[in-house]
Amino acid sequence: MAHSLSDESGGIEFFGAVMDTTDSHRVEEALRRSESYLAEAQRLTHTGSWAWQVAGSVALHLSEEWYRLYGFDPEKSPPTREERVQRVHPEDRAKWQGAVDRAIAETSGFEMEFRILLPDGTVKYIHTSAIRF
Repeated sequence: MAHSLSDESGGIEFFGAVMDTTDSHRVEEALRRSESYLAEAQRLTHTGSWAWQVAGSVALHLSEEWYRLYGFDPEKSPPTREERVQRVHPEDRAKWQGAVDRAIAETSGFEMEFRILLPDGTVKYIHTSAIRF
């Protein structure tokens, strides 16, 4: 950050300040490394993570492995609530929705197993755990 000023003879002088941002860069690098380790661990264990906001049912976070498990493209925009619900197996949708509705009403988390049905007909069994923040 610097400012220029004119001195008494009309010359220009710069006055500035410097700041050591080494620690910030180290913290950012450590965070990037940690995120990379988490993504690799999720890929190896086929464990995805997600976060959604109840109001509007907005997906706040869907990990790359979540996208792979559910058969969505992580390069595209996040799937809508309707698109996510469509992946829940039709025979399990009522059970799934009931668990979500109870968790919302009771302001609690939930844990359940259900099936998803991918567009190519593949059925996957999903175990999900949710906590409320």
